[in-house]
Amino acid sequence: MVGLTLAGVPMLTSMGLAAAGAVAMAVLLALTMLPAVMSLAGEKLRPKPLWSFRGQG
Repeated sequence: MVGLTLAGVPMLTSMGLAAAGAVAMAVLLALTMLPAVMSLAGEKLRPKPLWSFRGQG
C-alpha cells in the first residue's frame, strides 16, 4: 500500500499511507487486545473434556 507513493499522485499517496497506517493499527490492537480479552474470559475458553469409552470393546 505504501507503494502507491511511487505513482506520484498525491491522492493515491495519502490513501496508501492511510491504509497502511490502518492496517498497522489493526495488527497492534489485535496483538494487545486479544490476549487481554482472553484472560478476562478465563476458564470459559477451555475445551470440555472428552470422555473416552475405551475398554467397552
